[in-house]
Amino acid sequence: MRNIDEIDDEEFENDEYDEEMNDVSYEPECPVCHSEGDCEHVLATFGVTEGTVSGPICKHIDEMLNSIAGFILKHETFPPPLVESSSYGELREAVTASRDAGDSLGDALDAEYGLALGVLRDILEDREGVSWEEYEIDESSGTWGYMRYYAADPNQVIAEVNQYLSSNC
Repeated sequence: MRNIDEIDDEEFENDEYDEEMNDVSYEPECPVCHSEGDCEHVLATFGVTEGTVSGPICKHIDEMLNSIAGFILKHETFPPPLVESSSYGELREAVTASRDAGDSLGDALDAEYGLALGVLRDILEDREGVSWEEYEIDESSGTWGYMRYYAADPNQVIAEVNQYLSSNC
């Protein structure tokens, strides 16, 4: 075994280096069926770094965010049975300030899309039967953070969240 100091720069530069081999691609395991990656129990995957969302919840995201906008107009905090959300407080404060500056509710909420998704994550985390895992994927362009949510019946959870949101806004 040679000491690193004994390897000359030319030898080191000529070594093959495959960046993709050093990328970490970690997919959490589903707590229901124990598969990795997407499965029928995935409720949503939030790209926290990018501010994106994928999964079955996507079909309902606009409706849910509109309902969260209704919350901002009517409620200082989440109505019961949900717990306090620091994301909601931040979102409400930012949207209120934006509206005071003359922006529409829709524009104000669009500007705070990442916070709005944070509120939706808080709502999901408060649901019984929903589990989640935070994970990262290291790529050559950086480290990307994700949160994946699972449920035995994702459609039932989506229906319950829509019911909660629509009955309180």
